[in-house]
Amino acid sequence: MPTSLNILFFGAGAPGDTARCAILAAGHRIIPADNYSPDLSARPDVLLSVGHRRKIEAPLLNLPKLGAFNVALSQLPRYRGAFPFRWAILNDEAMWGVTMHQMTPAYCDGPILHRRAIVTHPRDNAHQLYLRCATAAARAAVDGLGMLAKGIYELAPAPPVAEPFFSPALPFAGQIDWNQSASKIDCFIRALDFGHTAPAGYQHLTAPALANLAGRPVGIWRARFGGTMSVYPPGTITRCDDQVWVQAGRGHVVVEKLCIGGVDHAASDYLASIGTSAGDRFEPGVSWDFNNLTGQRAPREFSHAA
Repeated sequence: MPTSLNILFFGAGAPGDTARCAILAAGHRIIPADNYSPDLSARPDVLLSVGHRRKIEAPLLNLPKLGAFNVALSQLPRYRGAFPFRWAILNDEAMWGVTMHQMTPAYCDGPILHRRAIVTHPRDNAHQLYLRCATAAARAAVDGLGMLAKGIYELAPAPPVAEPFFSPALPFAGQIDWNQSASKIDCFIRALDFGHTAPAGYQHLTAPALANLAGRPVGIWRARFGGTMSVYPPGTITRCDDQVWVQAGRGHVVVEKLCIGGVDHAASDYLASIGTSAGDRFEPGVSWDFNNLTGQRAPREFSHAA
């Protein structure tokens, strides 16, 4: 039976809650990190971060006997940064995963202890993938702690970081670029859809993808790509009856659900109510800059959580 460990635990959100329960069920002991002061006379065995949203600095990183570890919700060194699961959907990744790695003063560059793979689903939204990442992160944490407890493990050197760093900001400031392909816009809308069905209706935990129509901000949270190419400019509504089709840079986006001022609508019903018809156009508004993925200046490294 593996030796149980004393874990100084930093966790937040679904990944932290799921990992905490799994770690306790595996027989380890958790020391809550709230208001913890370094105590060299009673050093924990491991410091573990799962979903924690602030960077952990020395002397805490040097305090545990076996090391300080983080479970990142991405396949390090790819997708370094916060909320990387949005980018998994936006970039249409067929496979995903989580990584348990040793923490250093820098961000997500320490040697790797353990990985777990996740298969993405074609119609995942960000919240669905986030919850599956939370489950995988808990399993990775328990597996990794088991290796540390048995003393049978290797830390694989982290490959050189050549990937961009993703800040917590929304991809491209959350704005749709109709010049992109319909399939890319479909991925973007799902990546921005961090919501789920609740008893009172669909609950948006963050704002959906945004566009502007006739001077109104319009949230689009359910769509798919389809239809054929037309001669109309990107952003043009080419069908507006029982279905709403919007011309993209390549193909059409079939818009199904909108969120206006916090209220959800069927796209066809809402556009009919404001007098929209085929030939009307969403405002261009934004052009995605793939050299500035979040619309911010330089991202700052604020947390080991990823």
